[in-house]
Amino acid sequence: MCREASTIDSVTSTFTKWSASTPAQRWLPRVLLGLIIGGAALFLTTSLQSKTAPRSSYVAVLRAGIAYQRAGAYDLAIAEYKRAHQLAPRNPAPLFDLGDVAQFRGQSTVAARYYHACLALQPNYINALYNLAILETTTHPTTALALYTTATQQPLTAANRTLIAESYFNRGFLFNKRGQRRQGAADIARAIALDPALRQRVPQ
Repeated sequence: MCREASTIDSVTSTFTKWSASTPAQRWLPRVLLGLIIGGAALFLTTSLQSKTAPRSSYVAVLRAGIAYQRAGAYDLAIAEYKRAHQLAPRNPAPLFDLGDVAQFRGQSTVAARYYHACLALQPNYINALYNLAILETTTHPTTALALYTTATQQPLTAANRTLIAESYFNRGFLFNKRGQRRQGAADIARAIALDPALRQRVPQ
């Protein structure tokens, strides 16, 4: 039996013994007993809600944002992602999603700010590493190389296999542009080994 139920039983027993014989005297203990039981119930309900609501609310809001983004309703997606970030400020996913929407809209500075915030929470967040590397390729190729390198160092799983392959592929072309053709060829070969479809994107 839980601690709250045991307490209620004890209080019930005490008030039953204490109940006065006249009607005028019996109403007070009953009112007090009702207040105590009601308070205990409210405490239990609030305690359970505090443990389950934030997580379920965050997931629902984040999923709503993803659905809006897939439907092309970007303003609504942004609003949901910002709500998700407020619900779980230590979770990097909403920050990445905000950056992804901004990048799609051509707002590179805004996107980069969100990706940096995402990586500040989780430095190995591969989606943010990859997208930020794309943004940095033209203006800061050295930074892009470092980001792609970090992406390729992540554990190879079914979920991130494509991103790792793409990171090797893009880094290979960056090495080629810098005159480091041996390293570039090795990266491109590694990328194709991970994702044979990338062979079609190699210039003939």
